Amino acid sequence: MRQTTCVSLRQLAVRLLLLSLCVVLATPLAYANQTLRYQVAEATDDAEEGDDGAGVVDIDSSDLEITEDQEGTPQSVGVRFHGVDIPRGTPILSAYLQFATDEDDKNRDPFTVSIYGEASDDAESYSEEVPFDISSRPRTAASVTWSEIPAWASEHEAGPSQRTPELTAIVQEIVDREGWQAGNALAFIFEGTGTRTAESYEGSIEDLEVADLAPQLVLVVPFTEVYRVSASDDDAEEGDDGAGVLDIDSSDLEITEDHPGTPQTIGIRLADVGIPAGAQILSAHLQFAVDEGDKNADPFDVTVWGEASGSPAAYSAAPFNISDRTKTASSVSWQGIPVWTLEEEGLQGGENQRTPDLSAIVQEIVNRPDWEEGGAMAFILQGTGQRTAESFDGDSLLAPALVVSFIGEKTTPSGHRVRLTWGSGDDPATEMNVIWDQVSDGTAHVHYDLYDPAAGCPRDLSAFAFSQDPSRVTPYRGMNNHFVELTGLTPDTAYRFVVADDNGVGDCMWFRTAPDQAQPFTFIS
Repeated sequence: MRQTTCVSLRQLAVRLLLLSLCVVLATPLAYANQTLRYQVAEATDDAEEGDDGAGVVDIDSSDLEITEDQEGTPQSVGVRFHGVDIPRGTPILSAYLQFATDEDDKNRDPFTVSIYGEASDDAESYSEEVPFDISSRPRTAASVTWSEIPAWASEHEAGPSQRTPELTAIVQEIVDREGWQAGNALAFIFEGTGTRTAESYEGSIEDLEVADLAPQLVLVVPFTEVYRVSASDDDAEEGDDGAGVLDIDSSDLEITEDHPGTPQTIGIRLADVGIPAGAQILSAHLQFAVDEGDKNADPFDVTVWGEASGSPAAYSAAPFNISDRTKTASSVSWQGIPVWTLEEEGLQGGENQRTPDLSAIVQEIVNRPDWEEGGAMAFILQGTGQRTAESFDGDSLLAPALVVSFIGEKTTPSGHRVRLTWGSGDDPATEMNVIWDQVSDGTAHVHYDLYDPAAGCPRDLSAFAFSQDPSRVTPYRGMNNHFVELTGLTPDTAYRFVVADDNGVGDCMWFRTAPDQAQPFTFIS
């Protein structure tokens, strides 16, 4: 299947005007769910205990002996990751720790290590001032045995041999804790016999001046995405101005009575919903924002349906254009909610402006044979009472939104969040840095050459004159950032580029280098 995609204008972080091309794309790479990466980021986030005496903690070591530094003296190893941005109760689909080899001549067998999580809502950093600060910490009921792995024979290697078994049950137990919150820290404890020697945070800083070789936590979790009404004809009211009469450009949405005793039908349509066909829907709700906090009527009793279509049309002035549409078999009752207040006007909606869970409705739609990822999805609301929500025409930033969490194979480029920057010491006339989040495994490259608007952008990578491999990879805040340095560019010249990996090609984009002489130059900062 082929599709035509027009890439939107992208704002970049530093000194850059990046415009889009409308190009014909092959279906991009499919990848499973969302992969997040967190790396040890402080010296106090990895530590050893016991090699220098019972209970003595070392946070400054240049490596981590897992678990014997000296034969017959096993130690406890602690590894902590802060800022893990996963809400409480999020299903963990996969979890493991990735190490990198420090000493390729320091292996000892048999290697049998038990891995525990720290049974804590928010694990603290390690301290040399606290004896037994690793081994005395509470442990998860879940644990995993790591054993019978090959010798680590190549310095700085970070492959399958340096990867723990699945730690899904451990991480799930932690994020299911009553006190867990997104952004907290979680930690792991290693104990056992044998030796494999991994890079620590301090060792990575010493070797590379960055933490790229420090231990890394890799998590696969379901997508949570927000799809907001994006056009005037994607939200509408029907019935207040007469039976079947639609109001498409109203500045608000009265759910469902504008005038007492005259309930109307509300239609909400979301375009470009990127849920794969047959995905498992974990949660879904419509999020509204308050338009008029002094306009409430009770009892509030509203029923929400989906539109039983894989491609619902935008709303039009045709009579009964909402209520005549076919409804899903699934429906949800929304009732007994608090009044919406003046203080909530102009704010992003909260829990009181949120429908109950609509998972069954969304599941019914994405299971339809005519549903395709990227299609539109619509909802129909009918009932009695009144709450007054923002519409697209009232405030597009506060327009109704569908928030949905799901498990599925999503067809989207494997590299996203593309940024271009000039760093300290770079020559903006002849250099450019391309940075992106590589969300799936695979070898990625940047392909580039001069940009001629008449020629467009080829999908055949061999048509690009140049290609460049990443110079470094740095996990940060859940992103797997790849850095490519383009050098030897011509001043004041347009270049086109794509990020491509083993399985797909991303969006085609272009930039212009800075002039090498003083003259006006436009950039976005």
